Amino acid sequence: MCYKRARFTMEFFIELKVCEHIKGQCQKVLIKELLKIKKAYIISTGTEITSGAIVDTNGAFLARNLTEEGFKVIGCSVVGDDKDYMHKLFVKTLQEADLIVASGGLGPTLDDVTKHALCQALDMELVLDEKEEEKIKRYFQKRERSMPDINIRQAMFPAGAQLLDNNFGTASGMYLLLPEQMVVLLPGPPRELKPMFEQELLPVLRKKFNLQEKKIIRRTVKVFGPGESQVETMLQPLIATAKGYSFAFLADEGEVHIKINLEEEFIAQGDVLLNKAVSDIEDIMGDSVFGYEEDTLISRVSFLLKEKRMMLSVAESCTGGLLAKMLTDHAGSSDFFWGSLVVYNNDAKKKLLGVNEKTLLEKGAVSEEVAEEMAVNIRQSAGTDIALSVTGIAGPGGAAAGKSVGLVFIGCADDEGCLVKKMNFSANRDFNRLFSAKTALDILRRRLEHKA
Repeated sequence: MCYKRARFTMEFFIELKVCEHIKGQCQKVLIKELLKIKKAYIISTGTEITSGAIVDTNGAFLARNLTEEGFKVIGCSVVGDDKDYMHKLFVKTLQEADLIVASGGLGPTLDDVTKHALCQALDMELVLDEKEEEKIKRYFQKRERSMPDINIRQAMFPAGAQLLDNNFGTASGMYLLLPEQMVVLLPGPPRELKPMFEQELLPVLRKKFNLQEKKIIRRTVKVFGPGESQVETMLQPLIATAKGYSFAFLADEGEVHIKINLEEEFIAQGDVLLNKAVSDIEDIMGDSVFGYEEDTLISRVSFLLKEKRMMLSVAESCTGGLLAKMLTDHAGSSDFFWGSLVVYNNDAKKKLLGVNEKTLLEKGAVSEEVAEEMAVNIRQSAGTDIALSVTGIAGPGGAAAGKSVGLVFIGCADDEGCLVKKMNFSANRDFNRLFSAKTALDILRRRLEHKA
């Protein structure tokens, strides 16, 4: 009896331990499932992309924004205006992803087949949305044009689809809620897709996937000046000792975006860890840091000029008006931007800006002295608080003894005097123009930030 009782006790103890182990494993699986990152797949459609006629910027925009919302983007595909290939791609992605977002192919022409391919993959029919039909008719009436019959195709959607308003075109977007998934179709033109994604779709995604309850799991610090490899070298001590988060670096036209990604098991400590990481980066990078998250050089300059109630004027040579374009691309720039003079040759510099002919002859148009006169004179003639000037050799020609393609001088004049910075860029004309303009903005930003 004692032997049997002992054996029973031992077996019971083993079974109990097994049950506890299974329970523990189940809890781990449940927690993992609750924290599971939803998978997204992005499809960009259009023969103009597959032929190389245009670059697919929609895919990058969607991937970046979906990742920042907490999705794991498992793939991005580009497919031409071919219904069969598109159908196969929808079938494939429906087997793999929780969210499929496709862009393009929602127009009225016969090669706009995205909705048809999706319906084929889901074995559904397109049905007419009468409200959408009336909306399209009003769009044409407002422009005093008759609506072509073919535009009715834009009012056809899969049964049960919810529409997304398009405030910049005639093609509405849509999303379809399936038992386990969500499929989204967005228009192809970026000027239509981006506001639709941000204003119409994001609230739906956050509600559907409970994204509004997610904690912040990443931060972005943006710097201008040092290159990507230099930034990574400077931050090496942080990278080597980072615990609970990791770093990623994205080079973007002279800027370096430092992504700080929180590891999943450290979510509870997220804000503390990320704030400390940002602070450590600021200590190392100093005034190379110009912003965070969605900040741009223009938005930062705009804020500073408005905050200090200052007006800016610009004199451009090698940039040919690019700097003025960047400034006026920002809504509300008339509050801080007086305007720009493009003085491309020496005669214009003398007549419009009053640059001294002797300076031009002795020092040359691409010189520290000419950049200073340009900045000082435009500020004086425009009556502004601060001014920028750019003069350089954009290329491919124009090099002279001691002055190679890519040599640029940038001036910044205010009531404290004029600072001129010498830069040596590459042999590429477009690169030189773009980096000259962005560097001018960064010089202005640093000057404004150091003003009391």
